[in-house]
Amino acid sequence: MKRSPKKEKCVCVLTIIHGHLQKKFISRLRSISSCGSDAFPPILFIRLKHCPSLPLALVYFLGVVPTDWLTALIVPVFKKGTAGDLANYLPISITCVPSKIMERIITCKILNHLYLHNIIPAQHGFLRRHSTSN
Repeated sequence: MKRSPKKEKCVCVLTIIHGHLQKKFISRLRSISSCGSDAFPPILFIRLKHCPSLPLALVYFLGVVPTDWLTALIVPVFKKGTAGDLANYLPISITCVPSKIMERIITCKILNHLYLHNIIPAQHGFLRRHSTSN
């Protein structure tokens, strides 16, 4: 019995996401970060980093993402100056930990593709360890 190309592609994508979740991005989470609207703290993912990898990959691959994971809590953080002036606050988005993990994986994959195909050789904005003024 032959496997269909679609199933092979699914397995390949899940394997890539599964490996990145385990080795790289869950380990890089800050344990003191706040959790999003789903109330799952980052320390839960850090301590159980080998367990949620494949289920998270399946959730994102199938496209059935809980609505809590798609929303962010916006928290105003005071910068400096007068506390009564709204211009002195910086809006911070607090997203759910699974959303942060998948966002980092997607960013990594896109940047790797752009570097591999030499699409952004002279562009330095939003890249790590590169000045935007060059």
